[in-house]
Parts: sequence; structure tokens; C-alpha cells
Amino acid sequence: MEAYRVFNMGVGGDSTRHGMARFESDILSKNPDLVIMSFGMNDQAGLIASGTPNVPLETYRQNLVYFVEKLQAIDCDVVFFTPNPVLEANGYYVPGDYGLNYNYGFLPEFCNAMREVAIDYGCTLVDINYECEFEDLYKFISDGIHQTTYGKKQYAKFISDTASVYTTTSPSVPLNACSLRQEWSPARH
Repeated sequence: MEAYRVFNMGVGGDSTRHGMARFESDILSKNPDLVIMSFGMNDQAGLIASGTPNVPLETYRQNLVYFVEKLQAIDCDVVFFTPNPVLEANGYYVPGDYGLNYNYGFLPEFCNAMREVAIDYGCTLVDINYECEFEDLYKFISDGIHQTTYGKKQYAKFISDTASVYTTTSPSVPLNACSLRQEWSPARH
């Protein structure tokens, strides 16, 4: 059995701007074969003072392209995970922490940008945002943004299902943009 080393370099609250600042030291320095990346929630969060995204949409897209191009240049496969939706039901998410509103409605555009980059660069895409259409969000999301224990288990399952494809196929063969569900298609979004 082949051994794998796994590094969790995710930092809560990070946007792609933060990821860019530590990309060389935290990711490229490890010479990875596979990177699983989930950005978007903090990028799309609206600044309450201006009503604009924390990271402009085009900057977000450019940052994703930068990550992919650098990783593919070292023969590393990239798997993108779109963020889960924001649960805005009464008693769940309340805007204001850190001067941000996560529910200004920018999330669909940011998910679409990730989908487009995944398709354009032949990356694997696990579309959590889409998968959540088949989930009970009250069971999946705890505070409007973050996952419950059940939601974290679902994320782990999605990662495990994706990783199992990589361990049974050649890593040099891109899986292309996909969802775990057969009915997903780029045209739908």
C-alpha cells in the first residue's frame, strides 16, 4: 500500500488574498501531488460599510487561476470545493461580525467563478454548494455559515470519495469539473 502524507494548511477566516500571501511557504514548498482547495466564503463576504465583496470577484478569479497555474506547473492536481450556502433562517446567521455580511448575495457568482476556473483548467470540482441542494441545511449548517458535526462528516465523505478516485486512477489523468451527483452540469449554474 502506498503511503500518503497529508497537510491541512487551511486557516479559518482566510480569503484568497490570505492564501496568496502564504502560498509559497505553505503549499509550493511542500511540492504537493494533489491540493484540495476551498475558498470563496470569506472572499464573497460583503463589507457592510461599502456593500462590496471582501475580495472583488475578478481578483478572486485571478487568484484561483494563479494557484492552479503554479500548481499545474509542478505537475500537481487541483481539486476545488465550492463553499456551502449561507443559512439565513431566523436564529441562524446574523450579519455584523468583523464588519462583514456573508449573505449579500455574492456567493453564487463566486461559486460560478470557481466552476469556470475548474472547467477551464481541467481541475476536479466538488460542488458542495450544489450538493447542499440535496441536504437539510438545518442539519448541515450550525450558525448560518459553518458546518455542524454532520456537515463536517459530509465534507469528509466528499473528500474521501474524491481521494479514492485519485488512489485508483492515474493522478496525471484530470477528473475534470464534476459533482458527486450525475445530474450536475456547468450549464445548470
